[in-house]
Amino acid sequence: MWGIFRRNVKSIALALSVTVLYSGYFYGLLPLDEKISWESHLFGALVGVLIAFLFKGQIEEDEVRPNPWANDVHTEEFFLPRDTFDKTKAERLQEQQANWDSDSSF
Repeated sequence: MWGIFRRNVKSIALALSVTVLYSGYFYGLLPLDEKISWESHLFGALVGVLIAFLFKGQIEEDEVRPNPWANDVHTEEFFLPRDTFDKTKAERLQEQQANWDSDSSF
């Protein structure tokens, strides 16, 4: 159940293999013999589902993925100006003309 709550492929595959290998034990949940206590197995399964739900947010050590860009320092220029999508073409043209006017005044 833990893999289903966390959407972890490795945990889901492990749970499916355990289910296939131990599927005969699930037959013991059915009350076929009065001498066998099937209620304890049923409540154990319910508690297992509850614990899986409660601990679904914990990340194990092997699931931590390092960020490949954590230590990446950008020293190169960007291809487009950083405000490319903040201004219209007309505003950029006015800005360029204002810069040309101020440069030619020297």
